[in-house]
Amino acid sequence: MKCDPRVRYTQMIIKKAFLELLQQKPMSKITVREICDRAEINRSTFYKHYLDCYDLLDKLKEEALAQLDELILDMEENGEMSVLLAVLQTLKDNADTFKLAASDVGREEFIRQAVQRGYRYLNLYISISPERQWDDGKKTICYAFLTGGISSVIEHWMLCGCVDPPEQIASAILELGGILTAGLAEK
Repeated sequence: MKCDPRVRYTQMIIKKAFLELLQQKPMSKITVREICDRAEINRSTFYKHYLDCYDLLDKLKEEALAQLDELILDMEENGEMSVLLAVLQTLKDNADTFKLAASDVGREEFIRQAVQRGYRYLNLYISISPERQWDDGKKTICYAFLTGGISSVIEHWMLCGCVDPPEQIASAILELGGILTAGLAEK
């Protein structure tokens, strides 16, 4: 569904104002009035698009996760390394936007949701790969372990300012994931 350019512009300036405020203070201290003042819009315009600041935050997270979904769709075609690099590069390039993930509102939940999207593919891979005939219990444990571990690695990387190159982080994640899945497949 296409969106009117004026609507897209209005939403863009609201989001920009919100992200600027989020860099200055915690989410719990930001008001609709402050967003409207910074975006130079009236409150009724804000309320045409969002219920409140938390709804705006939810919409931003949904957009970020939708971007990740699009990248993950390419995983089968382009391979795990290519997609993981694209995801990490997207996180790094949009560090200001993804500071939402490192804010006081749902940081761990957001990162875990992002990682779970990628590991849906892993779950499918484990299910269909002929050399990995695992029972459901092993798959569930592997999936949970990888999701939690990768979430923590990405969270740590983001909180440290994405200093290490995405290639280094992606390589480490894939190497550790490979060790786990190969070890479980042997048993």
